[in-house]
Amino acid sequence: MIATNTRVSSLALAIFVLTGGCGGGGGSGPTTPPPAPGPTIDTIPPSTSLTGVPPSATNETTAEFLFASNEAGSTFECQLDSGAIASCTSPHTESDLSEGEHTFRVRATDTAGNTDATWATVTWHVDLTAPTLRLVSRPLATTPSNRAIFHFVTSEEGASLECQRDDLEAESCGNPWILPGIVQGDHSISVTAADPAGNVVTRHRNCRSNDTETAGPSSRHLTY
Repeated sequence: MIATNTRVSSLALAIFVLTGGCGGGGGSGPTTPPPAPGPTIDTIPPSTSLTGVPPSATNETTAEFLFASNEAGSTFECQLDSGAIASCTSPHTESDLSEGEHTFRVRATDTAGNTDATWATVTWHVDLTAPTLRLVSRPLATTPSNRAIFHFVTSEEGASLECQRDDLEAESCGNPWILPGIVQGDHSISVTAADPAGNVVTRHRNCRSNDTETAGPSSRHLTY
């Protein structure tokens, strides 16, 4: 009987340990819930980009700028030349611009307060002055040739030329401009120079082609 009682006592002790003592219920008790997630920490600044800018050379005194950030909800600050930095939104317009070079820059700040350390910048030139255009070479006052050659000089490098003879359609022309096959009668030429900003200047010249009797076969003379 003593051995049997010992086995029963050992079995009871094992059951007591497995069931968690006197509490019963067969479980380990209530589970503690995980802590709530903390706030997201953002230390990365946004990236600012200019998506719309004026041409590098223009004769417009008003300029419009489009810009964006890679982070939604960002706010922006803008600056023109050395002026004050101020809050701005896209699109942004600057007006009453003076002739000369201008620089516009913009930067974004995200909702966490991080500001882009690198400004998005554009520089352009406002040109309000038309180029000068001079005729520096033309045919002699009287010539036996029925071909006319004109040379021009403009004050701005990169200016394009458009030429017109009489009532013909104007077209792009080179320098020198060569007119073959001039016929007898009154003629006129018109030459327009346009600089990269769009400013233009036009020069006109009248000329006359005369037939003149000579000792030999008749020859055509152009008078300018």
